[in-house]
Amino acid sequence: MAEWGRDTRWRQGHALKSKSSVALGLFPTEASDSKLAIVISHDCDLAQLPGSESQVEIIVAQRVDAGDGNCTHAKNARRLHLPYKMSGETAWWELSAPSKTTISKEALADHTPNADALLDGKTKAILRKWLGSRYNRGSFADEFVERLRKHIGDRITKIVKPVGNHIIAVFFDVDEGEEKDRNGADETYGLYIYLLYNTQDDEAAARKAVEKAAEEITKLFSERCCAGGEWQWIKLEGCEAISDNAMTYVQSTYLRTWDMGYLSFRGDGPPGPMLQQ
Repeated sequence: MAEWGRDTRWRQGHALKSKSSVALGLFPTEASDSKLAIVISHDCDLAQLPGSESQVEIIVAQRVDAGDGNCTHAKNARRLHLPYKMSGETAWWELSAPSKTTISKEALADHTPNADALLDGKTKAILRKWLGSRYNRGSFADEFVERLRKHIGDRITKIVKPVGNHIIAVFFDVDEGEEKDRNGADETYGLYIYLLYNTQDDEAAARKAVEKAAEEITKLFSERCCAGGEWQWIKLEGCEAISDNAMTYVQSTYLRTWDMGYLSFRGDGPPGPMLQQ
């Protein structure tokens, strides 16, 4: 049996070979084409000797046909769709945060990373962001969340989904961060939405698609929350498409990210806002 040392070849984002996953009991042989075991422990933790940190965190991902726009770029704290290069071809995998498991470093030491399953640097950064977002979340006021659920529902998610691969994050600014208690429909929350889009691939196409989504969200709130020209429940102050190279650091510190998986959680647990500070 090999020993685990500080010079281990394992890194965060490395995938196990199918035969290694089967041998370690992570999934059965018949699932080898549809599942991929991915190391999610931080590199610094992997470098620790088993005496001080004995386990390696793993997520067994499920293969999907394509990336769902609401699950890319770490917009959903529960699920992440991530592309790996598998023998030169792009394959999409769904990682589910609640499905984390662990294996011992002593057991993993006998195995080597899957050289045919690769993440580029940008995608690995998305993985790290997603892993951190699970624990780095605040919450909106319960009354605001209930109003959004009742009057807007999952319509924002449906609007964003077709252009989700362009959108890095959806930021909410509610009452400029104050979110005071409200009583009655006429006491509205003020909401400004920023759709942060990716400029790295096709900036012009991204801007056009996300600006259209912003227009649709604006129309949605006008139809649902502005009867007869009077705002009720939530007043949309604006919805803006903003590029990832235009948002300032200061803006990113006070805006909060709305998790696109929030409303989909109603079927498998009590509802609650899922977002990042």
